[in-house]
Amino acid sequence: MTTSDLELPSIIKATIDASWGSGQGKLRLDEIFRDDPAKSRPLTGSLLLDDKSLIVTSTFDEKNYFISKLTVLGDVDANFGLEGRVMGTFCLDEKAFGGPIATSAKDAKDAKDANKRLFMAGSTTNGKEGEVWPVILCLDHEGKIVDDFGDEGKVIIKHPNEQWRAVQGPRFVFTTIDGSVIVGVNYHAGDASEKNVYKALLYKFDAQGKPVEAFGTNGCVVIEGIHRAAVTSFSDGREIEDGRLLFAGYEKSDPDVNPEGLIVMLNPDGSLNEDFGPEERRGYLVFRENYSGTEFNTVKQRVSNKFTASGYQNKSNAFSNRYGLLLAFDETGKPDLEINRSRPIILPLHIDIGRERPVNWADHIAFDNNLVFCGGDEKDNYIGCVTSADGSYASGFYGGHSYIHRQEPTETLPRLHYQQTPGKLIFALNLNLENPVGCVYRYDITQ
Repeated sequence: MTTSDLELPSIIKATIDASWGSGQGKLRLDEIFRDDPAKSRPLTGSLLLDDKSLIVTSTFDEKNYFISKLTVLGDVDANFGLEGRVMGTFCLDEKAFGGPIATSAKDAKDAKDANKRLFMAGSTTNGKEGEVWPVILCLDHEGKIVDDFGDEGKVIIKHPNEQWRAVQGPRFVFTTIDGSVIVGVNYHAGDASEKNVYKALLYKFDAQGKPVEAFGTNGCVVIEGIHRAAVTSFSDGREIEDGRLLFAGYEKSDPDVNPEGLIVMLNPDGSLNEDFGPEERRGYLVFRENYSGTEFNTVKQRVSNKFTASGYQNKSNAFSNRYGLLLAFDETGKPDLEINRSRPIILPLHIDIGRERPVNWADHIAFDNNLVFCGGDEKDNYIGCVTSADGSYASGFYGGHSYIHRQEPTETLPRLHYQQTPGKLIFALNLNLENPVGCVYRYDITQ
């Protein structure tokens, strides 16, 4: 049976969840934590737990990392940490920054740790201008430091050599079935003459915070481009079946050319997976249409051995011609025949919002018959819905529209989470541009 033979697919519907927050389905970090005098409270990470609570991370006033737990109704869980929060720094007299956060794998081989630990991938200044050291902080689900992880609950990742340095904190963190944690960091690589050369690095630590020696070289894998001057950068990653690892971002054959979308699949030991990608470059899948520029922001598993990655595709060199992109593929890197007739979905903003604007699909969630994506920029933010079978906008998603549109300036890329039974869609983002503040919307989803 072909896609054209199927009945018209049902469309999921979203409505504001009035039980979340003040009744408008919206929570802001500055409203939740009014007792703290911080002016800047950006959302640096968010994580939906199995008990339907939400972990949020932040950096308060650009000097302290911050972690809190919100209940299913959006209230602060006072039993987490100290009065509902964990705050601090990683090094004496240095600034600390929050970051993405993950929890132990549900099916971790060490049953006592299954879904019991939290790993935040933050960062700390190190006394040198423009540099940070990535840091992994380990907590239990009550917000207590796990002392037997690393040095008193943390691992500080020093630069791999004297010429490489991290200019931002970790981009993502996730856990694996063997009880380990993997963190992705993009490094400036090389001397001053190679100022635009970046390399994606992956670090793997075991349950005690020690490097996993069998992963790459001493627990570290460098993602190389097609030659020494090539740029690689990762934005997201996850573990899939059989312990394989999947990552998304971009690469450049030269620092001064447009990026090309990059998907990489590794084996559990960090070696390239020889069954993925084209014959001439196993382990890599590079997406390019017209060489005008492509980046992937997130990669997810749709069903067994089927995956989706979202980002943007420039239709020309004009910035306003940047379209949203979703690529669906299988475990070999070949197109997924069930999504948009095996073609990538490339769309501008819906005409009601404004076509002559750049679009970047920051995150996405795959449903049975629909794909939901989100984005935002200095003008506004949005959540949209398309039909999986043909990649067209799905009218009726929200009040008769195929999108949710809010005229709120948005700083950094938003994130989506989905809770089943009952269906809840969580939209986590930063509002304002000068003093960003974290904000979380929640919607009821019916299918």
